[in-house]
Amino acid sequence: MTNIRRIVRSLLRDVIQAQHDANLYSQQLSEEYSSEGASANFKIPAAQIGELDIEVKYAIASTQPEDTVRTEVNAREEKKFIGKLSEKLSGLILSRISAEVKRSKVPYQENGFGYIDDLPKHPLMNSFVTESIGNALSENSVNMYLDGSFDCDYIAKRVLRVAENVVLGHNDIRNLFALPGGDVLKKTLVDKLDDNIIENVRKVVNEVSMDSFFRKRTAKHSIPVIVDSEALAKMPPESIQTLRLKVGPQELKNDR
Repeated sequence: MTNIRRIVRSLLRDVIQAQHDANLYSQQLSEEYSSEGASANFKIPAAQIGELDIEVKYAIASTQPEDTVRTEVNAREEKKFIGKLSEKLSGLILSRISAEVKRSKVPYQENGFGYIDDLPKHPLMNSFVTESIGNALSENSVNMYLDGSFDCDYIAKRVLRVAENVVLGHNDIRNLFALPGGDVLKKTLVDKLDDNIIENVRKVVNEVSMDSFFRKRTAKHSIPVIVDSEALAKMPPESIQTLRLKVGPQELKNDR
């Protein structure tokens, strides 16, 4: 069972998250278009959520109100955590790439990849990787948590995916793996990053003040309701209620 407050909160959060995902995808396309020759002349696809009419059928499960305890994440602390973690893991990933390339037998310097030696100090690459990790974690930040704490395995998998697809697949790096020994180097890098990332995620999580990050709130007098379609189908029509929501686009000023 659930309650009306939880239903409305979930619906509105999903709508906002969908617009956020669409915005990030348009930003990503903008960066790709600007760096790809003829495609720089293309119009960047974008979408804006307009007005939505949402109807939810429900039935009151009990007339006895119940108190519910829920865990909420402090949005300001979450933003600080993602920023700190992204910056730390960006440095880790770039340092690991540079170290493993130097240690390998791949002829990188004579093939125009000498800049790999200074990769950890490259400000633009650091900024790019930090932002990519931050976006990946922010897109579905609700999944970073499990039972009132952090899901370190989920966070590490998201970051590793960025390392594999975005960083190792970057135009300035991916051709390195086409050189002799490059396939072995890439596999070594992924294996090492897998271990290093989860280790560093746990270190950053251990520095978080759980009391200020997670807040427990008690919702008073919530009426339990049923929204399961199979359960509703077995109930008399007069017991079914309709919750109607009209959702329109709103904007908050970004003061960053």
